[in-house]
Amino acid sequence: MNNWKKLFAGVDHPSVLIFESKLVGMPQEVQTMYREQVYQATLIRVNKQSKRYQVFLCNYVKAHRQEYVYFLLETTILGALRYNLDDNVKEMVYKVINMLARQSAKHPHLHDLVFSLTLAFNFAYTLKSLYQLMRTNPFDETDLKELEYRKNI
Repeated sequence: MNNWKKLFAGVDHPSVLIFESKLVGMPQEVQTMYREQVYQATLIRVNKQSKRYQVFLCNYVKAHRQEYVYFLLETTILGALRYNLDDNVKEMVYKVINMLARQSAKHPHLHDLVFSLTLAFNFAYTLKSLYQLMRTNPFDETDLKELEYRKNI
C-alpha cells in the first residue's frame, strides 16, 4: 500500500514533480498502480502521515483533480452518494452556489468549489468545463426571475 513512498527514498521533501519524474519510463500499468496508491493514501488516516507526505498528497490531488474525481467516483462509494439533480435545475444550482460563494467572506477559489460540486452532485461535466461555465455564466437577473417563478409553482 505504501510502495509509492519508496519512490521518495533519499528525498527530504516529496513533491509532485519528483514523483512524476520517477514514473517516467515505467510501464503504464506500473504508473497507474503508483498513482492509485497515492489516491488510496488520501483516504486512509492522512493525519497519521508525516507532514511532508500530507503536503505531497494534497499537492498531488490539486495537480490531478480530474483524475482524482474519477478515482473517487468510480472506485469508492462516493459515486453512489452524490445527489441526483434533475437536468432542468443543474444550471441553477451551480449558479446559485457560485453567487453565494462569491458573497462569502472566505470566497473560495472557483477550482475548489467546482471540485466539491462535482463530488456532491451528479454534474456530467469535467472539472474544466464546469469551471468554465461557472466563470463565464454567472447568476443574473433572468435567473432571479426563474427562481421566483419556481418558488411560486
